[in-house]
Amino acid sequence: MVSSDSDLTQLGLTSMGSIRLIKSIQQQYNIPISLKLLFQYPSIEKLASYLLFSFPSSFSSSLSSSSS
Repeated sequence: MVSSDSDLTQLGLTSMGSIRLIKSIQQQYNIPISLKLLFQYPSIEKLASYLLFSFPSSFSSSLSSSSS
């Protein structure tokens, strides 16, 4: 079972996977984030919390449609 507070590298995220993840987030939500965020916020939970706090308007439509 994968926990949201598990370290992404412990879950098998490689350097290439990290680059793809960042690019995907940038394209999907149109936000300027860098690879170093994965080192500063190494778990899904920490990264999501940072992104929601720092870019709330980028996620507002996604959150409202998922709660419907």
